[in-house]
Amino acid sequence: MATMLRILVPLDGSALAETALPWAELLAERTGATLVLLRSALVRGLITEDLLEAEVQAVQEAEEYVGRVAGALREHGLSVEMAVPYGEPGEAIVEASAWRSADLVVMATHGRSGLGRWVYGSVADHVLRGATVPVFLVRAGVAPPVRAALPSQVVVPLDGSEVAEAALPWAVELARLLGAGIALLRAVELPAFGENLSPRANVLEAAEVEARRYLEGVSDGLRRDGLELTYAVRLGTPAWSIASYAGELGSSLLAMATHGRSAMARLVYGSVAAGVLREASVPLLLVPARGMEAGRRAARREPVVGMRDEALLGMSVTLSLTGRDVLLLREAVSTTLWFGREDETQRAHWRALLDTLPTADGLRSRLERPEGRAAAAAGAADEYR
Repeated sequence: MATMLRILVPLDGSALAETALPWAELLAERTGATLVLLRSALVRGLITEDLLEAEVQAVQEAEEYVGRVAGALREHGLSVEMAVPYGEPGEAIVEASAWRSADLVVMATHGRSGLGRWVYGSVADHVLRGATVPVFLVRAGVAPPVRAALPSQVVVPLDGSEVAEAALPWAVELARLLGAGIALLRAVELPAFGENLSPRANVLEAAEVEARRYLEGVSDGLRRDGLELTYAVRLGTPAWSIASYAGELGSSLLAMATHGRSAMARLVYGSVAAGVLREASVPLLLVPARGMEAGRRAARREPVVGMRDEALLGMSVTLSLTGRDVLLLREAVSTTLWFGREDETQRAHWRALLDTLPTADGLRSRLERPEGRAAAAAGAADEYR
């Protein structure tokens, strides 16, 4: 993890939003980072001849508020910058994290059950989709960090993938800053078998053994760095297992990776992070795996392969997909076209991909052919170029 130089703290003028401040202050003290306090100003309502005056007043009120908060933090010896952009909060936070070169965003979650408009509303959705730096979420109602009893464990959920392991460098850094240990967790969710809908004992045992072997391998590398480390395997749905394990440990916080920022990625991977946000009662650090990987490549001066790589764009690839795969892929591509923020060139590629995928009626027509019936009987996947 790179040196933390700037921590962006979005505020909206409420006491709930300010619950993130003690955590941001603690991290700034331990790292020497500058706090960037942001409050966006925006006038909503009908456009009238007094709109300009209302906008000016909104900016002035936001500046006065941020100035008061910044002054209190400076009295504690912290370096503080202020940002009062005019516009939608979500866009303002994402843009500020980029042009202010923030290394971390620390913000509170609001509303019912400790969640609310910044988690399931447009602001948090925009930030979590758009930010390329980790976002540290403090749930409303969580007690501020007490110097004599800081979190003793940083819980890191892993699923065996390199994507999930993108959270490890940040978890290690947090553990060192807080004097905490690392607790690795692998949640094993098993499919149901048979009429009684219970998993077979041998499948359950094999999955648990494989999970422990994986965690032990990850643990060996971290122990060599001198970290205090434990690990556990939990059987059950990932979100519930992660939240309950963090609760069992008592004083803890969570650090986990998110799997991408596009609508297609959220469709596939978003449920675990959302479930943890619903269930967990401890602070949660979400590390965008795509953004961190791009940063690591840039730091190593490695070429980043992307949508502009002409050699890749010209390749012809054959995939073996089942009918279910095709329909899921169509739904994901359609969702990306509907909700995505890609430019028109990328959207044209998405539309071209959608045009190549058969509809449900198209799949049925394939099934009616003799070769389609034979493939279905054999359990074979169809092939699409």
